[in-house]
Amino acid sequence: MKIEGSVALVTGANRGIGKAITTALLDRGAAKVYAAVRDVATVPTDDPRLVPVQLDVTDPAQVRSVADTLGDVEIVVNNAGIGRPATPLTATIDILKAIAGGKGPDRAILALGYAGWRAGQLESEIQANGWLHCPADLDLLFDRNLEQKYDRAMSRIGIDLSHLVSDAGHA
Repeated sequence: MKIEGSVALVTGANRGIGKAITTALLDRGAAKVYAAVRDVATVPTDDPRLVPVQLDVTDPAQVRSVADTLGDVEIVVNNAGIGRPATPLTATIDILKAIAGGKGPDRAILALGYAGWRAGQLESEIQANGWLHCPADLDLLFDRNLEQKYDRAMSRIGIDLSHLVSDAGHA
């Protein structure tokens, strides 16, 4: 991935991992980094390449508006955490410190990712059934039996993999 001269959007960019990612992108020559946060006053303004953008990732209308407005974005780092009662999710370094200190949750998964989609691409792929998703299931999420996890997830949405074949044919 080429960072020098690129335009990036980082959610949750005002603290913790998001702030570190933002700084790293600027240090590596990004032409512009949109710092997407709930409160733009929390974003430092000492670097003209750092552009604060108000965004609450829990508000679909705001997400759509930002995606439609920022057409020059080439790199997206979705670092904002969304907490749900059944499946807590966070994007701060505080949880890593808590886990390291023995004060974190009983079960945890560290997941890092990157998405380089154009505006609306993910929504289009989901609408075209390019993604499969299933209801949240903590037992499935934290299951250490990786060999069976895919089969169990497919089963949750009613797909029996034994009925699928990899060969193409003609009717």
